[in-house]
Amino acid sequence: MAFEDDRSATAYEMRGTLACLAACPALAGVGPDTLAKIARDAVHYCLPAGDTLFDTGSQPEGIYLVTSGRLGARDRSRPQLVTSAP
Repeated sequence: MAFEDDRSATAYEMRGTLACLAACPALAGVGPDTLAKIARDAVHYCLPAGDTLFDTGSQPEGIYLVTSGRLGARDRSRPQLVTSAP
């Protein structure tokens, strides 16, 4: 039963990922097969509020698609957010 639950959760997550990718303006015009490949190859994770995803000047490891929550930019020399996006 646990294996079936894992498969069900994975299928649910894949549908959500595909819907999110299809709604992303930067991916407009990308075909469904390519979107499915991106979804299969994506690394999914949750980042707790206030944690650092990457630092200024670091080399990019890929693209990031925020599906829920907010992503902000912080200048370590100032306490407030420089910018944020929903």
